[in-house]
Amino acid sequence: MSTPMRLGRYQILGEIGRGAMGVVYRGWDPQLERPVAIKAIRADTVSGGTEEEIVARFLREAKLAARIVHPGVVTVYDAGEEQGQLYQVMELVEGESLAARLRRGDFPTQREALELAAQVAEALGAAHQAGVVHRDVKPANILIGRDGRVKVSDFGVAKAVGEATGLTRTGTTVGSPAYMSPEQVRGEHVDARSDLFSLGVILYEMLLRKRPFPAETLTTLVYQILNTDPFADPQAFGSLSPELVAFLKRCLAKDPAQRIPDAATFAAQARALAQKGEVESTLSTFPTMPLATVQTGRPEALPAAEPKKRKAVLWLAVAAGVVSPGAMLDSIGTVEAVLAVVDRPRAMPAVRELGLSCGVHAVPGS
Repeated sequence: MSTPMRLGRYQILGEIGRGAMGVVYRGWDPQLERPVAIKAIRADTVSGGTEEEIVARFLREAKLAARIVHPGVVTVYDAGEEQGQLYQVMELVEGESLAARLRRGDFPTQREALELAAQVAEALGAAHQAGVVHRDVKPANILIGRDGRVKVSDFGVAKAVGEATGLTRTGTTVGSPAYMSPEQVRGEHVDARSDLFSLGVILYEMLLRKRPFPAETLTTLVYQILNTDPFADPQAFGSLSPELVAFLKRCLAKDPAQRIPDAATFAAQARALAQKGEVESTLSTFPTMPLATVQTGRPEALPAAEPKKRKAVLWLAVAAGVVSPGAMLDSIGTVEAVLAVVDRPRAMPAVRELGLSCGVHAVPGS
């Protein structure tokens, strides 16, 4: 896809990121005189439906995201189609993604992790109240500003609750596999509790420095999400209070009915645990959490934190259709094939693809 000079009224200043399904540009809105991020895809390069369905899905994404008004949600300004390219215009966020922090080994403290999760839950709660389920909650879609506030990005795979458009068909899984809920993996109907399961996976990862389902292949990952108990080894949780472990267990319950019921409750309980942990931290005799070991039995060293340097200004652009292939765990096949192997009685026959995903791209600013 060649770089256009402009899309609609927006000037293209340069490319921020590119993936298999689209491109993210840094742009300028001459009418309102402000910088913007522009994500663009060509309908003829995207699978998962006819061109009309793809166009409708892209424009629906913009409408869904625009419904959500909350300081913790990335704002969508505009969307359109021009010369075979679909584009969405949104705010640029100064900061970095949670994924970037975790990759360099910069894990938050227990209190920070709980507060971050609470902020994400509040943003998701605003979406849920607007009738939108995110369906792709993951560290790459959590942006952290320089003031510490978070913004949730990418409602590109969201589905309005009760919206019978047929564009996201039953039996089609969308989202990032490592953070999917069991019902999402199976291609079943999902609601707000699926988002909270995904947030629970992220909280577990922040607190324990490893994922609850640490698979290296898609086949193993799907099996773990559906069948494995990530709390089977109680000794692995010695650094956490019993109340916090119980909270995590509810977050990651395989049955949605046993999970925390809504985002507001999630945020309130996370903050209560953060405050309780602050009080008890000076009296704690729990040992320091050792480096994570992948459940294959092989020790897996975490990346060392980089030396502190002068922080550059990073412009984060949220881009639908721009994902790193490595972020999909080097999938060995379709989810349909995996389900047929590890969960044949419940496998959904129409699972075809992981759908439109998006990524977060940080580039040094001037």
